[in-house]
Amino acid sequence: MPREFFPVKLILNPAGTFAAMAEGKTGWLWPLGIYTLSAAVSSALLGYIPPEFTQAAFQGASLPAGRGMLFCFAVAFPGGLAFTAFACALMTAFAPFLKGGRLILRLPAAAACVGAIAMAAALRRGDPAFALPAALAAAAAAWFSVWAAMRRAGIFSALLKAALAVSLIALAGEVAGGAAALAGWKGAYEFAEYFFSFMSLVWIVKACSACTGATVPKSFVAAVLAVLGAAGLCFLLFSLGLITEDVFQTLLFF
Repeated sequence: MPREFFPVKLILNPAGTFAAMAEGKTGWLWPLGIYTLSAAVSSALLGYIPPEFTQAAFQGASLPAGRGMLFCFAVAFPGGLAFTAFACALMTAFAPFLKGGRLILRLPAAAACVGAIAMAAALRRGDPAFALPAALAAAAAAWFSVWAAMRRAGIFSALLKAALAVSLIALAGEVAGGAAALAGWKGAYEFAEYFFSFMSLVWIVKACSACTGATVPKSFVAAVLAVLGAAGLCFLLFSLGLITEDVFQTLLFF
């Protein structure tokens, strides 16, 4: 039956699909397969889309000159997987924490964790003397993510499967954006990128709520903080010289 096909279930019945993941009824094959396909298609399209389209949609960002599909995929697949896992680990920690009390009282502590990552990156970028504190912040963030993932391994596993599966929406966005770019519609390309990014966030919030039992507002906060934390860690690693400028620029698109 078409409705039992995993991609169809993911779109038409996200709550049920994510609940099955939370209960351990979903394996890794579909999520990893969708993620791999999404990374491959995105890498291929980014290699052919004119730079003015991506610069308009990504606030002036552009792919490194002379880098094609193979480089994009070599960066996007492992890099995207690593930062997705980090974001899921943060959600694994933040959602149950926010669930345990009033949001207004617990939000500052969760936000401070993310803010510390961003602050360390900004300080290191502005002054090389902050290299050691920034390195310690990166190590602390890595340790915290591993601790959170191991402490609630079931939730982390379910969230990671869900996040990888949600790449299906990103895949749809890339196809729509690619079609708009080939047609020369810059506005349509920007709309496709923003719309499908928003829909991906909506599905991630649904996944967080289903996997952790947190309310939708608290799941939304946890998801946004996790995404910001992953972006902050990427910038922090770049400021420390642990990832090159070409890799950093490429990761901005995934």
